Amino acid sequence: MKHNELLETITCGVADMQRDAVIAAVEAALTAQLAPLEIIRQGLAPGMQRIGKRFAEGDCFVPEVLMASKALYAGMDLVTPLLPPADEDTGVCVVLGVVAGDVHDIGKNIVKLMLSTSGFTVVDLGKNVKDTQFIEAIKTHKPHALAISTLMSPTIQTMKRTIHSVRETGLDEGLTIIVGGAPLNEDLAQEIGADLYGEDAEAAVHLLTEKFVLAKSGL
Repeated sequence: MKHNELLETITCGVADMQRDAVIAAVEAALTAQLAPLEIIRQGLAPGMQRIGKRFAEGDCFVPEVLMASKALYAGMDLVTPLLPPADEDTGVCVVLGVVAGDVHDIGKNIVKLMLSTSGFTVVDLGKNVKDTQFIEAIKTHKPHALAISTLMSPTIQTMKRTIHSVRETGLDEGLTIIVGGAPLNEDLAQEIGADLYGEDAEAAVHLLTEKFVLAKSGL
């Protein structure tokens, strides 16, 4: 099977909630010498993005998301130990968390993994994070960026409130706020006061790399 076919099989396995199929496809991909990070970025992560979009649109529900996450993590368990260390420390700190009212942290975990392997320092606040927790983390860690996610449409307004709370404290000076999650888009991100919108985990890492790493190096 060709590499792109293997990756699509992994994606479909996650989206179709087929844990055993994902394990078999990831093992086949590793045997075919696909890079672990490529398997995550082009196989596992897109599968979760598909199920996340379906959830946001009301085409599936929490049990399906949980089953898909089990398939995802089964694949992640195989590739995560094989990931190479980051080439270098970027010196960029990101505080990361899922907004209050949302306990779906799969997308957030993928972003965390991809940021970490790209040399970012990540402070993971977990899920169902209150405004005060974000604010305290900003005070403590003085990050370059605050990354907030949600999988549910109702918590977009909570995200808006969180961003407003951060800006009200004045802690947003020099801080980039990036948001992501299935129910969001570029227009909504701007509407709720975010600086950047990451359509998926790879886009989020690219945007933060472009802003902080490439800009610093003059590229």
